[in-house]
Amino acid sequence: MTSKEFTIKCRPYNLKYREIFEDVPCPQDYIGTQDEFFKALTNAIEEKKPISEYLRKKTMPSGENIKI
Repeated sequence: MTSKEFTIKCRPYNLKYREIFEDVPCPQDYIGTQDEFFKALTNAIEEKKPISEYLRKKTMPSGENIKI
């Protein structure tokens, strides 16, 4: 599935998620495939739990020598 198709598929669920949590999760912030993200998004809405309950968030590597 293309990025555009994925965005269109998630759009109605993002609206529902925002109604519940006042935030819209970004797929790039979480570890997992598009399918895993979509499943987590729908589960989060059904269970009324944040998506972070179903997917781990990506983190920056720790270390003092990282230059941004």
